[in-house]
Amino acid sequence: MEAAQVTGHARRLGIGDVGRPVPLKPGLGGNELWRLRRDRSGAGDLVLRLFPVGADDALADRESAAHAVAAAHGVPTPRIVGQDRLDDRPVLAMEWVRGPLVSEALWTGSDPERLGRRCGELLATLHRITAAEVDRTLRIANLPNVLVERDWIDWSGPRAADLRPVLAGLDDHRLLHLDFHPENLVLAGDDIVVLDWANTRLGPASADLARTASIIDLIRDGGHPDIGAAQQIAMITFGDGLVAGYAAAAAEPQVPAVVRAWAAAVQLVDLTASWVTPAYQDRLRQRYLNALPNRP
Repeated sequence: MEAAQVTGHARRLGIGDVGRPVPLKPGLGGNELWRLRRDRSGAGDLVLRLFPVGADDALADRESAAHAVAAAHGVPTPRIVGQDRLDDRPVLAMEWVRGPLVSEALWTGSDPERLGRRCGELLATLHRITAAEVDRTLRIANLPNVLVERDWIDWSGPRAADLRPVLAGLDDHRLLHLDFHPENLVLAGDDIVVLDWANTRLGPASADLARTASIIDLIRDGGHPDIGAAQQIAMITFGDGLVAGYAAAAAEPQVPAVVRAWAAAVQLVDLTASWVTPAYQDRLRQRYLNALPNRP
């Protein structure tokens, strides 16, 4: 999309005094992200999140609902300031959060273990939000509970049929982020603000922990082409700190092997047609098989 079109979308959302929009690094989900600068008005910059053309409005509805619930329970998120459907695609406008990404802080010498502990404590706070609390918060806000419409097991794609019988008993459902890693966390003063709730679902806390571990493993194991050795070490230490912080704030995280299998299956779905090498995808398939119970 061109900058002029983004400015037009902003105006249709009631956002004025926007300078030339700046494109941001997109994620893997096909969304576009643009920073809307509003230096002249002093109103604070915004981020425009444009979902893929033809995408269901439920994508934006779920993300907006997750922001509302998380913020109401002490998990900092960007404030949503506008939502609409423009040119056959859902659009969200939200506050731009000032501060470095946790990944930037890690790569520039911040204490990775301390940062990991803080992030682990924050993830534990998120996991205190039960399915009942999600429903109650959205009812108070007069919003429909769209978060119940997404099944966490189904995200594992074609492997869901094998996993469902052994995962169905994990019914202690909490609000999950499912993309909780240093690229989606911002150091904003004394707070850590959680970005990108596109994957949010209700499910067991162990699923969120396994998903985060699988992302950290991708970097630790050299699966990311832009990550060097020093960054790998920082990420390993960060991951250890996250587990320790989570355990201190909640309880020692218990992640059954089959949930780790689910996380590997999700990562295979998530990284299809991405920059991940065939060799690393083979490693993920083997990790899935090794964790699957009663495999031949």
